[in-house]
Amino acid sequence: MRLARSLKLHPPPPTATIERYRSLAMVSVFRVPRSVEVTVIPEDREVGPVVATAVISKLIDEILISDMLASELKIAIEDPARGLWRFSDEPLDKLRRGPSQIP
Repeated sequence: MRLARSLKLHPPPPTATIERYRSLAMVSVFRVPRSVEVTVIPEDREVGPVVATAVISKLIDEILISDMLASELKIAIEDPARGLWRFSDEPLDKLRRGPSQIP
């Protein structure tokens, strides 16, 4: 929610819709189509921006990206538990470490 507020996506703008998803319980989210531009900026290159749809939940306190957005940004997850990834156009042995926390 803190990130949604800083991006001026909460309270939801008029373009937002409410959607319901079933997981362990029924959850409602705000979906704001084409509302953010996402760029990956590690130390040696920049990929993006990619226009994406924000999905905002009051229950989730992590920033997640979809498989489609990861693909558009050329992100290849190599070891999710250790936070290792690379760009899909890089050699297999060029592993990057994800940040421990995104502001």
